Amino acid sequence: MKCYLSFFNKNYFLLILIVFIIPYFFSPWWKFIPITMLILWLSFIVNKLDYLGITIAPPKTLCGGLLIAWIIIFHQFIVYQLKRNDIVYLVNPLIWYVTVIFQTLNEELVLRAALLKTIAKIIRSPYLMASFAAICFSLLHLVFYYYAAGIVLSILAVVVIFLFGFICNLLFLKYQHIWYGYILHLSWNLTRFTGDYFYQGISKISEGSLFNILEGSYCVLLMSVIGLVYTVILMRIKPRT
Repeated sequence: MKCYLSFFNKNYFLLILIVFIIPYFFSPWWKFIPITMLILWLSFIVNKLDYLGITIAPPKTLCGGLLIAWIIIFHQFIVYQLKRNDIVYLVNPLIWYVTVIFQTLNEELVLRAALLKTIAKIIRSPYLMASFAAICFSLLHLVFYYYAAGIVLSILAVVVIFLFGFICNLLFLKYQHIWYGYILHLSWNLTRFTGDYFYQGISKISEGSLFNILEGSYCVLLMSVIGLVYTVILMRIKPRT
């Protein structure tokens, strides 16, 4: 039994990375649900769930309220950008909302919590840790959309994805739970990935191309920079329990 647990402890991040990456590239989004269960199971037998910040309740801060305000602003921006680019949005069946919930949770568990906890043994600076994990987050999107659809994300889109990941990483390092980052990430994904987009209501727009239109815009870049400044300020404030 000790040998069994020792193997999992040494290879923990590699194992959950494998069970995450394989379905990420080779399976439809809804197959992420059993992968979530597998990631949580591996985490539980090795480090308990508090290792990933799942069992820790969010402290009482202004962060939650400001996240909600950011979500509303972002949603309004999406509506504006769609109209501006003559893009029609058609909502998919409700099951898509369920798959997005689990897909986002998987990304937070693996690319946020598990990755940051793993590199914390090597890197001490929270900003270097957040930067490294954000680079991994950006590269995964860059490779995925090129591999899946041959779409090359614009430099601006990659920068925005990096900043978004950096913000979520800092929130995790600050509060030691995934909930603020998950709320932010989930709100983004529920706005973006629960329907199909058509140019002039006719030509369907791929996810990668839409990243270049929406995330690859200066308005989202500005919003990301504002969020980054606020998060850096939060890092200097002692959380209230």
